[in-house]
This record gives sequence, C-alpha cells and structure tokens, in this order.
Amino acid sequence: MRSAGPRDAGLAPAAVCLAVLFAGTGAAAYADSESHADRAHDVVEVSPSGTAARPGDRRRDVVLVRTVHAQHVVLLIAGLRRLGASGFELLWRVRTDAGTWRVQYNADIPSTPFVVVYPPGDDEPSDCLAGAHRDAAHRRVAVSVPRSCLGGPHWVRTGLLVRHWVQFDTDVRLDDARRTGLHGPARLGPRVQKG
Repeated sequence: MRSAGPRDAGLAPAAVCLAVLFAGTGAAAYADSESHADRAHDVVEVSPSGTAARPGDRRRDVVLVRTVHAQHVVLLIAGLRRLGASGFELLWRVRTDAGTWRVQYNADIPSTPFVVVYPPGDDEPSDCLAGAHRDAAHRRVAVSVPRSCLGGPHWVRTGLLVRHWVQFDTDVRLDDARRTGLHGPARLGPRVQKG
C-alpha cells in the first residue's frame, strides 16, 4: 500500500483550476470539455457468490463525470451522490492518440488521498506529479494531470470506475460512470480535443 508522498505536490494548482470551473468563468475560452450524467442508484457488488445491485450505496455512486482538456492539464472530475473523506477509489481510463493511461485517486483507506498515473502497459506508476482537490460542497473530486504526463495528447477519451473493496480481493463495489452494471473496463466517452 502506498502512502501519500511527492505525487500530492500538485494539490494547490488543482484547487485553483477547480475554482475557475465551479465559478463557470474562463474555462470555455481555454479548454474543451465533455460531461456525462450517470444514472444514480446503480452501484453493484461483485463477490464469489455473484453480482448484486447495491442501490443504497451513496458513497460509491458516481453521478457525474467531466473531462476538461486545457493547454497544460487534463482535469478529470467525478461527482458522487455522497462524497465521503475515504472509502473509495476513482479509477480513470484515459485513452489518447499516444496510448491508454490509468489515473487512480485513492481514498479507500482513512488517510491522505493520493493520485498515481500509470503509463500504457505498465503496472508501475510514473513519477508524474498529478494533483487532486476534494470539494465537499459540490460533492466532487478533481484530478489535475499535466498533459506532458499523458504524452502531450491532441485529444483524450475518458472512462471512470468508482471502486471500494468490501473484503479485499473478494468482495468489491463498483460503479461505471457511463453505464449501468458491470461489463469490464470503464466505458470511454467521446474525444475531447485540446482547448
């Protein structure tokens, strides 16, 4: 299990970017974006005994995913029905014209959340300094990934899974931001061009 460390250094820039986005000013002039509202009450639990719906699980229920592709960063934003301080992971799949990255915001244990970026085909995280901001008032988490960490892409497509291990390695709760049920890797949205 990794502890919080140097990858948390970008937290302040993410907060500034979020403030601009939530205020609704300036973002459109500098970035292209895409948003998708997910159906509420569609969390599933997968265990050795099968798959079961968990509609009452508000803490792992993603209701919004947004991607903002700006000049220097890609902002990955998740809105949850109820945002807790811990007890979940946000697992983004980020496909670009240069490959598919994985970006993980880990708040599954009660400590300081951290972000890791995995390059295409690699199970070891990169040294990329991605930042994150948890906005309790809006029930959102935003992760700010420098474009250079994603190969400087012309476009990105993103998918998001929310995950929580009820019993590690056996029972897990999941919600895909772009579809109901469990069907494999996170479904990707449309291309978002660099703004």
